[in-house]
Amino acid sequence: YQTSETLSNADFNQNDIAVYYNISNDHLVLDGIKDLNTIQHLKIYNIIGQAIQSFDSVTTQEVSMSALTSGIYIAEIIETSGVKTTLKFVKQ
Repeated sequence: YQTSETLSNADFNQNDIAVYYNISNDHLVLDGIKDLNTIQHLKIYNIIGQAIQSFDSVTTQEVSMSALTSGIYIAEIIETSGVKTTLKFVKQ
């Protein structure tokens, strides 16, 4: 009988970035980003994968979504380090 270790990676860091839609002011709120200068691109896709909006610079934690209709969207945040975070949100 032989035991083995489970697969793991001590260098794995879970990204604590979250997004949510604020219905009161029609903005997407980026939560958990300590330095907005690390965001290289913010891209918004519809549920079938079509690019809807793209932002090359993000200067505030709230981004206007007034051009979008109600539905399910995907926010892709690309940092200058190359880290890509993809999160789903619902606009009502």
